[in-house]
Amino acid sequence: MSYDLAVWEGDRPADDAAAGKHYREHLVPQLEVCDPANQVPPTPRIKAYVEALLARWPDIDQDEDSPWSASPLMGAATGSFVYFPMVYSMADEASSFAAELAQQHGLVCYDPQLQRLRPLRLASGPGKMVAAPVLALRSSIQARHGQTEPTAGLPHRSAEVRAITAATGGNGVCRLLRSASSLPNRHVS
Repeated sequence: MSYDLAVWEGDRPADDAAAGKHYREHLVPQLEVCDPANQVPPTPRIKAYVEALLARWPDIDQDEDSPWSASPLMGAATGSFVYFPMVYSMADEASSFAAELAQQHGLVCYDPQLQRLRPLRLASGPGKMVAAPVLALRSSIQARHGQTEPTAGLPHRSAEVRAITAATGGNGVCRLLRSASSLPNRHVS
């Protein structure tokens, strides 16, 4: 199972519903027809964003402690967006970092699992931002999967993750999404 984020260029949508609509209507269709052999190169801003992610944690095939499930991570970037999976066991830290980094790069970050923009805006302060609280994020994810123990059923980096990465030839996003059964809230298991 992976935890995914979608990051794209553009104005930040007004709310979570608008972001979800953009994600479903614009990104999901592109991901469903993505052809790794003819993938559009990332724009300079998306490329710089992915390079900054990799500066924090290298590709998983270079460091098994990396949170990125796709390798090379740059292969998850296409045109003006990147849709990337991370290992579930590191989702709290990695998704918070990725969301804050997207904000710093002037990009939009959407969390398909939570169906929320990230980082979350504070209700009482226009323009103020806050990362998703780790426990709330974990609780929401666990509730969706019927888990009650703090770490029950959370997958850890394993041969399965490496096999998926190897089977996709480094272009995991396109191929993993094609094999996923339910977009937009898909989970690869």
